[in-house]
Amino acid sequence: MPLAHVFAARSDADDIHHTYLAELARTGRGSAPYYSSARTFLQHWPNPQDWASEPLELRLSANSSTRPFVTFLMLHDYLRPGYDYLLERKISSLWREIDASPIGGDLARFLSTARELGFSQRVRTATGSQAPARLLIQTGRRLHQLTVPDLDEFADACRDRRDRTGKGWHHYKAALVCTHLVLFHLGVLPEPPRRGGPWDFTVRLDGITPAIAER
Repeated sequence: MPLAHVFAARSDADDIHHTYLAELARTGRGSAPYYSSARTFLQHWPNPQDWASEPLELRLSANSSTRPFVTFLMLHDYLRPGYDYLLERKISSLWREIDASPIGGDLARFLSTARELGFSQRVRTATGSQAPARLLIQTGRRLHQLTVPDLDEFADACRDRRDRTGKGWHHYKAALVCTHLVLFHLGVLPEPPRRGGPWDFTVRLDGITPAIAER
């Protein structure tokens, strides 16, 4: 790597580290292990996106003081970690950190529209973290830019995970259908989910009020 690129990568890594420390302070978190883990990560991967090319086993081995930094990188558009990783991670801190991230407004809009459509709070919250959050993280798009192929790619990743691990993806199916319906009502997608399509219709109605389900 040319020396100028090395210095640029180091400078960018320093900026990311400082931004992360500010975010920890904003949310009232942080400790010496958090700070050093972020620094160690950036020493190994000055360009965080390079981490996404590492084997899944290595990515999933991040310890408890490194995972918050990985979540920060994902939410702030520094890292698209791959659906194989996203499908294995529970992003437990998502709702605490989402407001200050670039995708916070998009998820707020999604949840508001899902509420207007009659989805229960439980379904809205579960869907928000299971599908649209992961779509926005991995695609790097904003909510109004998502496409049907984006949803199809997510579904394909779920099938690949099922074939690889034997883990089912019923909850992801339901979340994708809810996401498709919300995006249709927002005018982002041209058509609603198809009746008689690849997902059982009862799955697509899970969490919808009877008045809407009967339309």
